[in-house]
Amino acid sequence: MRELLKLTRESFDRGLWLVLLGGVILQTVFLYQGSPSTWIASFGRAFDGDPYQEWYSYLYMHSSALVLLGVIPFVLAWLLLKERPALVVAEGRETLERILGARAA
Repeated sequence: MRELLKLTRESFDRGLWLVLLGGVILQTVFLYQGSPSTWIASFGRAFDGDPYQEWYSYLYMHSSALVLLGVIPFVLAWLLLKERPALVVAEGRETLERILGARAA
């Protein structure tokens, strides 16, 4: 049992757990709070009779997706994990070019 605890402590990676738990939590919040039905239940009475009420609900859904699934993970990766997304993309592009260049040759 002690060996298992020691192995767990040694392999604990803060970034990995932050990404896993943060991803699950943010997706759950989006599924329950980012849906158009949530917008209608929360703000629908204020827009009764408005011809664009359904459009507003879908705008709310897409805006919450942008914030919860895009902006917040980007900020967490940048501030807490000290990752620079531009460098990660550049490294991925170089790797892809190297792989495709090797296949073409």
